[in-house]
Amino acid sequence: MPDTLKQRAVSGVFWVGVTGAISRVLSFGTMLVLAKLLTPEELGLVALGWLVTSSTGLFREMGLNRALIYQKENVTEAADTAFYLLPIISVVLYGILFLAAPLLAEFFRESAITQLVRILGLTLVIQSFGEIPAALLEKDIKFKRASLPDTLNLSIYSIGSVILAWYGFSYWSIVIAQLVGELVRLAAVWILSPWRPSFRFHRSAVQNLFAYRKYVFGATIVNFGIRNIDDAAIGRMLGMQVLGIYATAYRPANLPATNITNVIARVMMPVFTQLSHRTDELSHAFLKTLNHTASVNIPVSLLIVMLTGDFLTTIYQDKWADAIAPLRILCVFGLLRALGSGTGSVFLATGRPAISMKIAGGQFVCMLAFLYPAIHFWGVTGVCWLFTFGAVGSLLASYVAVRRIIPFTWSSLWKTVALPIASASLAGVIVWTVRYWWELTQGLPELALLASLLFIIYLIPLVNFDPEYRELWRTRVLPKLLPSSLR
Repeated sequence: MPDTLKQRAVSGVFWVGVTGAISRVLSFGTMLVLAKLLTPEELGLVALGWLVTSSTGLFREMGLNRALIYQKENVTEAADTAFYLLPIISVVLYGILFLAAPLLAEFFRESAITQLVRILGLTLVIQSFGEIPAALLEKDIKFKRASLPDTLNLSIYSIGSVILAWYGFSYWSIVIAQLVGELVRLAAVWILSPWRPSFRFHRSAVQNLFAYRKYVFGATIVNFGIRNIDDAAIGRMLGMQVLGIYATAYRPANLPATNITNVIARVMMPVFTQLSHRTDELSHAFLKTLNHTASVNIPVSLLIVMLTGDFLTTIYQDKWADAIAPLRILCVFGLLRALGSGTGSVFLATGRPAISMKIAGGQFVCMLAFLYPAIHFWGVTGVCWLFTFGAVGSLLASYVAVRRIIPFTWSSLWKTVALPIASASLAGVIVWTVRYWWELTQGLPELALLASLLFIIYLIPLVNFDPEYRELWRTRVLPKLLPSSLR
């Protein structure tokens, strides 16, 4: 990877990582507080509202922002054209959503969905005016600017939803805070972006954008279906209370895939695009990205599996006890998603988005075939296992497809993740032994101690046996921890 591109990628990972860490702490803290203030039924109702509006939003964007990032020629014309298309499409879709809301309420047997969807759906129109300038910031790998609007959005949402829920606004606290956060994000995007649209619409740009985006859009639709068909089925068959429990388990369990991995994936897609014609460098960048992804996500997933159940019991007693078993199973699902996230960037960067669509399509067909019997016979637990097994197949298929594009061996792939797996296994065994040997209670100080011990033990072999992490520890971390006299 050229030095300038590498520096921009490292800078991008840093800024997205810093702002992402702040955002995720806020997000996780908000979830904990709202779980205390709201009921499972109320959280289930909001999850269903998000599902409906998010699915409609997919048809608004249609992969245009990813197509714009991939665009190598006539970028200005493509950006101008996409900017005018998105709001028009959004208004039309919102009108359809507004009219369809009563039918959705009847389908899910919940009258409150009508007003909830109509108001929450306004976020589709608001978001449409900021998608293109945000995509252009990512295309230029200007993630210091690109990540700030999302952080402001989540900060406003987190603070606002908690305050409104405290004052008794029920699930409307989440809806109102979401709308205000999107408005703040929109203002921040336009303040930070130097791009301004011209009053021109280019028909040729439409053809170029849509030629690439049709496979991106197809893969996005299918992946969205995979991620959300469980919510729709559980809400329809088991009710809002069970859906609220499932959604509360899903979010922390998928923290690695939906949050931490996005730090790397958002940066590497434009980087991979610039390396798409240099397969050796692309292969090295892919494996290095996988190494960093595994090094971060494996210990986080292990921590969630081992301690989050006790954490929920300590904070909420029996209120969320039914979420613990699904949470532990979904942690494996989230980790598998995280380990496969870099493959999608390779497919997009090399102009092969159809591969992502085919793999996701196969997974989706399997989900549809077995979802009803899984819910009917095993309930929420059956859904969790079904999605985990589906993620295993998708991960293997993705790696096989990537090997046909860029040169690497199965042994090099294994070596990339072997040390994080071994380090996490050692840390897990030691922490489990300490916990049950000394019969530690489930208090917050004990859980914090065990979490700290897990990460310390995990880092010891990782730093000692990985030259890159050892150098990072010696040159970046250690000088900040020790005074100059002890270095």
